[in-house]
Amino acid sequence: GRSRAILIDPNTASGLKVFAAGVGGGLWVTTDISSPTPNWTAVNDLFSNLAITTLAAAPSTPLTMYFGTGEGYFNIDSIRGNGIWKSVDGGANWTQLPNTANASFHYVQKIVVTSAGAVLAATQSGVQRSAGGGFRPTGRRRMPALRLQAASQGQQGGGGPVPVVQNGLCHDAGRADERRVENRRPPRGL
Repeated sequence: GRSRAILIDPNTASGLKVFAAGVGGGLWVTTDISSPTPNWTAVNDLFSNLAITTLAAAPSTPLTMYFGTGEGYFNIDSIRGNGIWKSVDGGANWTQLPNTANASFHYVQKIVVTSAGAVLAATQSGVQRSAGGGFRPTGRRRMPALRLQAASQGQQGGGGPVPVVQNGLCHDAGRADERRVENRRPPRGL
Protein backbone atom coordinates (compact mmCIF):
# COMPACT_ATOMS: atom_id res chain seq x y z
CA GLY A 1 0.00 0.00 0.00
CA ARG A 2 0.88 3.68 -0.20
CA SER A 3 3.02 4.80 2.73
CA ARG A 4 1.21 7.58 4.59
CA ALA A 5 2.79 7.66 8.07
CA ILE A 6 6.07 7.14 9.86
CA LEU A 7 6.89 7.42 13.56
CA ILE A 8 10.30 7.18 15.19
CA ASP A 9 9.64 5.34 18.44
CA PRO A 10 10.13 7.92 21.22
CA ASN A 11 10.72 5.08 23.70
CA THR A 12 14.08 4.08 22.22
CA ALA A 13 17.00 6.38 22.95
CA SER A 14 18.83 5.24 19.82
CA GLY A 15 16.03 6.35 17.50
CA LEU A 16 16.51 3.18 15.47
CA LYS A 17 13.05 1.69 16.05
CA VAL A 18 10.59 3.06 13.51
CA PHE A 19 6.92 2.40 12.78
CA ALA A 20 5.63 2.82 9.23
CA ALA A 21 2.07 2.58 7.98
CA GLY A 22 0.55 2.17 4.58
CA VAL A 23 -2.91 2.45 3.13
CA GLY A 24 -4.00 -1.13 2.62
CA GLY A 25 -0.67 -2.33 4.02
CA GLY A 26 -1.18 -1.97 7.75
CA LEU A 27 1.38 -1.18 10.45
CA TRP A 28 5.03 -2.25 10.24
CA VAL A 29 8.04 -1.87 12.53
CA THR A 30 11.81 -2.12 12.20
CA THR A 31 14.25 -2.12 15.11
CA ASP A 32 17.19 -0.83 13.04
CA ILE A 33 16.30 1.80 10.47
CA SER A 34 20.03 2.52 9.98
CA SER A 35 20.61 -0.90 8.43
CA PRO A 36 21.25 -0.86 4.66
CA THR A 37 18.39 -3.38 4.41
CA PRO A 38 16.06 -2.84 7.40
CA ASN A 39 13.97 -5.85 8.40
CA TRP A 40 10.30 -4.78 8.50
CA THR A 41 7.81 -6.87 10.47
CA ALA A 42 4.02 -6.54 10.39
CA VAL A 43 2.78 -5.48 13.82
CA ASN A 44 -0.61 -7.19 13.33
CA ASP A 45 -2.28 -8.38 10.14
CA LEU A 46 -5.63 -8.83 11.88
CA PHE A 47 -6.69 -5.24 12.55
CA SER A 48 -10.26 -4.80 11.28
CA ASN A 49 -8.91 -2.06 9.01
CA LEU A 50 -5.41 -1.83 7.50
CA ALA A 51 -5.79 1.58 5.80
CA ILE A 52 -3.52 3.34 8.30
CA THR A 53 -2.82 6.96 7.41
CA THR A 54 -1.45 8.63 10.54
CA LEU A 55 0.63 7.74 13.61
CA ALA A 56 1.23 9.75 16.80
CA ALA A 57 2.74 9.28 20.24
CA ALA A 58 1.77 11.18 23.38
CA PRO A 59 4.64 13.53 24.28
CA SER A 60 4.13 13.21 28.06
CA THR A 61 3.49 9.43 28.03
CA PRO A 62 5.28 8.09 24.93
CA LEU A 63 4.18 4.49 25.56
CA THR A 64 0.73 5.75 24.51
CA MET A 65 0.42 5.78 20.72
CA TYR A 66 -2.42 6.20 18.25
CA PHE A 67 -3.07 5.39 14.62
CA GLY A 68 -5.90 6.57 12.43
CA THR A 69 -7.40 4.90 9.39
CA GLY A 70 -8.94 6.02 6.12
CA GLU A 71 -7.40 7.81 3.21
CA GLY A 72 -9.45 10.99 2.83
CA TYR A 73 -7.32 12.79 0.28
CA PHE A 74 -9.91 12.73 -2.55
CA ASN A 75 -7.92 10.28 -4.67
CA ILE A 76 -10.05 7.94 -6.76
CA ASP A 77 -8.47 4.81 -5.26
CA SER A 78 -8.70 5.89 -1.61
CA ILE A 79 -9.50 3.27 1.01
CA ARG A 80 -12.10 3.95 3.70
CA GLY A 81 -11.01 3.55 7.29
CA ASN A 82 -12.82 2.59 10.45
CA GLY A 83 -11.60 4.80 13.27
CA ILE A 84 -8.66 5.20 15.62
CA TRP A 85 -6.61 2.59 17.51
CA LYS A 86 -4.61 3.10 20.70
CA SER A 87 -1.60 1.36 22.25
CA VAL A 88 -0.52 1.84 25.86
CA ASP A 89 2.56 -0.41 25.65
CA GLY A 90 4.70 1.31 23.04
CA GLY A 91 3.01 -0.23 20.00
CA ALA A 92 3.10 -3.92 20.95
CA ASN A 93 -0.70 -4.23 21.31
CA TRP A 94 -3.48 -2.07 19.85
CA THR A 95 -7.20 -1.70 20.56
CA GLN A 96 -9.76 0.26 18.60
CA LEU A 97 -11.35 3.20 20.40
CA PRO A 98 -15.04 2.19 20.29
CA ASN A 99 -16.35 5.76 19.95
CA THR A 100 -14.44 6.09 16.67
CA ALA A 101 -16.03 3.12 14.88
CA ASN A 102 -18.48 5.31 12.96
CA ALA A 103 -18.79 7.40 9.80
CA SER A 104 -17.23 10.49 11.45
CA PHE A 105 -13.94 8.57 11.61
CA HIS A 106 -13.92 6.83 8.22
CA TYR A 107 -11.20 9.22 6.99
CA VAL A 108 -8.66 10.21 9.67
CA GLN A 109 -5.90 12.19 7.98
CA LYS A 110 -3.88 13.42 10.96
CA ILE A 111 -3.66 12.75 14.70
CA VAL A 112 -1.86 15.10 17.08
CA VAL A 113 -1.45 14.55 20.83
CA THR A 114 -0.87 17.70 22.88
CA SER A 115 1.52 17.85 25.82
CA ALA A 116 -1.57 17.93 28.07
CA GLY A 117 -2.71 14.60 26.58
CA ALA A 118 -5.62 15.82 24.44
CA VAL A 119 -5.91 13.90 21.19
CA LEU A 120 -6.94 15.85 18.08
CA ALA A 121 -7.93 14.04 14.91
CA ALA A 122 -8.41 15.77 11.57
CA THR A 123 -11.15 13.92 9.71
CA GLN A 124 -13.29 14.65 6.69
CA SER A 125 -16.14 15.40 9.07
CA GLY A 126 -14.13 17.99 11.03
CA VAL A 127 -11.55 18.18 13.78
CA GLN A 128 -12.41 15.74 16.55
CA ARG A 129 -11.07 16.08 20.11
CA SER A 130 -10.65 13.43 22.77
CA ALA A 131 -12.82 13.73 25.86
CA GLY A 132 -12.21 11.28 28.67
CA GLY A 133 -11.18 8.38 26.46
CA GLY A 134 -13.75 9.03 23.76
CA PHE A 135 -14.13 11.62 21.06
CA ARG A 136 -16.57 14.46 20.57
CA PRO A 137 -16.67 17.00 17.74
CA THR A 138 -14.95 20.31 18.39
CA GLY A 139 -17.02 21.83 15.62
CA ARG A 140 -17.48 21.26 11.93
CA ARG A 141 -14.17 22.85 11.03
CA ARG A 142 -13.13 21.73 7.58
CA MET A 143 -9.42 22.39 7.26
CA PRO A 144 -6.60 20.54 5.58
CA ALA A 145 -5.24 17.85 7.87
CA LEU A 146 -1.71 19.07 7.20
CA ARG A 147 -2.51 22.25 9.16
CA LEU A 148 -3.46 20.35 12.32
CA GLN A 149 0.20 20.14 13.36
CA ALA A 150 0.46 23.93 13.28
CA ALA A 151 -2.80 24.15 15.21
CA SER A 152 -1.44 21.89 17.94
CA GLN A 153 1.47 24.28 18.36
CA GLY A 154 -0.67 27.44 18.38
CA GLN A 155 0.75 28.60 15.06
CA GLN A 156 -0.84 30.02 11.98
CA GLY A 157 0.07 28.40 8.73
CA GLY A 158 -1.05 27.59 5.26
CA GLY A 159 -2.24 31.10 4.50
CA GLY A 160 -4.99 31.48 7.06
CA PRO A 161 -6.16 31.11 10.63
CA VAL A 162 -6.20 27.69 12.25
CA PRO A 163 -7.64 26.48 15.56
CA VAL A 164 -5.35 27.22 18.48
CA VAL A 165 -4.61 24.66 21.16
CA GLN A 166 -3.97 26.10 24.61
CA ASN A 167 -4.01 24.19 27.88
CA GLY A 168 -5.04 21.04 26.01
CA LEU A 169 -8.16 22.62 24.47
CA CYS A 170 -8.84 23.20 20.80
CA HIS A 171 -10.40 26.67 20.61
CA ASP A 172 -13.36 26.96 18.25
CA ALA A 173 -14.88 29.86 16.43
CA GLY A 174 -17.96 31.37 17.96
CA ARG A 175 -16.59 32.70 21.24
CA ALA A 176 -15.47 36.28 21.57
CA ASP A 177 -12.35 35.35 23.54
CA GLU A 178 -11.14 32.77 21.01
CA ARG A 179 -9.59 33.08 17.59
CA ARG A 180 -12.10 32.68 14.76
CA VAL A 181 -11.69 29.78 12.38
CA GLU A 182 -12.89 29.95 8.82
CA ASN A 183 -15.05 27.13 7.54
CA ARG A 184 -13.33 25.84 4.45
CA ARG A 185 -13.17 22.62 2.52
CA PRO A 186 -9.80 20.97 2.04
CA PRO A 187 -8.37 21.75 -1.40
CA ARG A 188 -8.60 18.96 -3.96
CA GLY A 189 -5.54 16.76 -4.00
CA LEU A 190 -4.69 16.96 -0.28
